[in-house]
Amino acid sequence: MSEANGIARAFDRFDDFLAVQRDTRSHPEEFVAALRRLQESVGIAAAEREIIRGRLAALDVAGNPGALVLGLIVGRMAAELDAETRPGG
Repeated sequence: MSEANGIARAFDRFDDFLAVQRDTRSHPEEFVAALRRLQESVGIAAAEREIIRGRLAALDVAGNPGALVLGLIVGRMAAELDAETRPGG
């Protein structure tokens, strides 16, 4: 992937994040599509989404699901970076 293409994809994911932050009732299709793209961008697939659904009941994020998504993405990226920087990683 070229650096310019990588920058364009980064902006696309940022646009997705902004879409997740908007009022979900007014554009539910946009919200779901953006949420799916954000999750897929960090390797959150069907199995991981099932875990997330199971854990959501214990979290109070109904008013701001974007915060949950951002937290998951940052946490996942941090874990991957940690694994890459460890000896033998």
